[in-house]
Amino acid sequence: FRETKNTRDNTDTEVGVETQSNSVYITLFKTMPILLIIYFSAQLIGQIPATVWVLFTENRFGWNSMMVGFSLAGLGLLHSVFQAFVAGRIATKWGEKTAVLLGFIADSSAFAFLAFISEGWLVFPVLILLAGGGIALPALQGVMSIQTKSHQQGALQGLLVSLTNATGVIGPLLFAVIYNHSLPIWDGWIWIIGLAFYCIIILLSMTFMLTPQAQGSKQETSA
Repeated sequence: FRETKNTRDNTDTEVGVETQSNSVYITLFKTMPILLIIYFSAQLIGQIPATVWVLFTENRFGWNSMMVGFSLAGLGLLHSVFQAFVAGRIATKWGEKTAVLLGFIADSSAFAFLAFISEGWLVFPVLILLAGGGIALPALQGVMSIQTKSHQQGALQGLLVSLTNATGVIGPLLFAVIYNHSLPIWDGWIWIIGLAFYCIIILLSMTFMLTPQAQGSKQETSA
């Protein structure tokens, strides 16, 4: 009987912990729904280059595997440079909200250029914009972390990881289908679709981050 009681107590404890965890996630969704939507959408759009880069560059510029490799290596190098030397300075000088907006603007500009450029060498300057766009999500995580209470920080990070993993499944499937169906019409449509999403995200970001609402949330959290 004692074993049965212990098992029941353990089960009740697990249920209680799970309920508490779910309650924290619900609280986070209620606290910052716009920021979570922005984060999920930005992560989803970020799957476009990862999904179609090889196919797009081969189709439009006739690139071989070596050129594709050079471009991806260049992007990785530039991304590291931006994260190491640029992102922190921008966040320190102008704030994380500005870093978020600048990152989104850089990425959306890269999408616009990729939709229309016709010469392969022009891709390499565009890589600078794509790498610059990489400063947005870390800064956005910082904004969300500031507005989250200390005991909810772990739940926030877990939620962000879950959203990121979800986009890693949804994005490649979604954008591969879109690219496949739009390719006979124009291979730039995939970038225009991404650009349209970015315009919405930038508008949401400006609406939220450049108004007193964000400051109010921060003060409530501190209290």
